[in-house]
Amino acid sequence: MMIRYSRSDLARAFVHLHDKYPLPSLIQALARELVANHRTVDVNNVVGEIARHLLSMRHTLLAEVVLARPLTADSTKQIKRLLTTATEASSIQLKVTTDPALLGGCLIRTPGYELDLSITGLIKQITAV
Repeated sequence: MMIRYSRSDLARAFVHLHDKYPLPSLIQALARELVANHRTVDVNNVVGEIARHLLSMRHTLLAEVVLARPLTADSTKQIKRLLTTATEASSIQLKVTTDPALLGGCLIRTPGYELDLSITGLIKQITAV
């Protein structure tokens, strides 16, 4: 009989083992666990749990930043400062992508929040009223 671990248990184990094993090996082990238990639909939720546990256990925040144009060094510092203040994280890791459809501004996603400061987001808010 296979043991079914909760998403939180899997995330906690992943974070705990992160320093002891190479990342590709951990990802493969996690994928095997999810496939063996027919839980591939849980992948996004498990990744979110891992990000939440990284923040709570290691004070490391994983954030995605989407911009209309490439991020400048000054903007990177401002975003990291904002996220550090909001989350009290001691380490911020940004995944930065560009999406010209935003028209301007940015979209910041963290494990628990999404902050839409884009022109497209403002237009959607205005037209929804």
